[in-house]
Amino acid sequence: LSPDDRTEFWLGNEKIHLLSVQSSVSYVLRIEMVDWEGNKKYADYATFKLGPEVDAYRLT
Repeated sequence: LSPDDRTEFWLGNEKIHLLSVQSSVSYVLRIEMVDWEGNKKYADYATFKLGPEVDAYRLT
């Protein structure tokens, strides 16, 4: 989400796949979750790869 929590940004699976396997720059994957009561949690992953479309963009 954007800093104001109103706008989502989506690069798309193919672009994320290419960034995760071809770039020499390190990225952090953040997964944010909200439960039914509105409680927010997140997890950061310093090392990740997103597979290609043929592998259904498997996250490893």
